[in-house]
Amino acid sequence: MKEIMKTIVRILHMLSFGGVMLAGALGMIYEIVGYARFEELLSAMGISNGLECIWIFAAIMLIILISTHFIKAIILTK
Repeated sequence: MKEIMKTIVRILHMLSFGGVMLAGALGMIYEIVGYARFEELLSAMGISNGLECIWIFAAIMLIILISTHFIKAIILTK
């Protein structure tokens, strides 16, 4: 059971890291192209609320990343 928990935490950790990296990349694109063009790009991809959705996504991924880091540290030390 402990190995299953370790695997689940590792997978969540990797996925949340990827999500944070994606949000960071989108943030860099936002800085390069500007607000108006970035909103057009997001609406073309089908993301209606645009920047708000990305901020919420990034915050959730960051919370999961930090949480899984501490959970992983606790589980792996025992």
